[in-house]
Amino acid sequence: CGMTPRMTIIAAAIRKLIQGGGTEVDTGDVHWDNVALAMHMDGEDNGTVFTDVTGKTVTPAGNVVTKTGQKKFGSASAYFDGSGDYLTIQASAEFNIFSGDFTVECFAYFNSTVDTPHVINIGSAGPNRFTVWLNSGVVTVFVFDGTTAANILVGPTVTAGIWYHIAVTKAD
Repeated sequence: CGMTPRMTIIAAAIRKLIQGGGTEVDTGDVHWDNVALAMHMDGEDNGTVFTDVTGKTVTPAGNVVTKTGQKKFGSASAYFDGSGDYLTIQASAEFNIFSGDFTVECFAYFNSTVDTPHVINIGSAGPNRFTVWLNSGVVTVFVFDGTTAANILVGPTVTAGIWYHIAVTKAD
């Protein structure tokens, strides 16, 4: 495996939508009750605390830290230096993207678009895997449902040094 380029992610959310709307809460988001994970990536410079507002435990691996110098909004963003950095969250039925509608989204800033960094990865190397990754600078969505593995969405091409809002939605 080649070295993954450096990247920064700010505000990642995995949202499972419900059919027919939802209950409005203080956030003004009618789907807030269906949010499975929401990470704003706020923190101090070189911080190692990553908080999910829904209460899930987030465990950093490698050298992932929060950085205050490069951020889209809030106080910081998560910074991945491209050498084995990632955040993990305990597996949960809420993350089963193969049952029902969902939205997976984040803001990402790439220092480089070389190699193939995974931006969002749900699942392991086995069945029921969903990955948003860069394939030579092109945003690509890969799924493996246990039977079929395929890149189901390809494009657009990203440029280093620009913030991107990446969102993938599935609606039956």
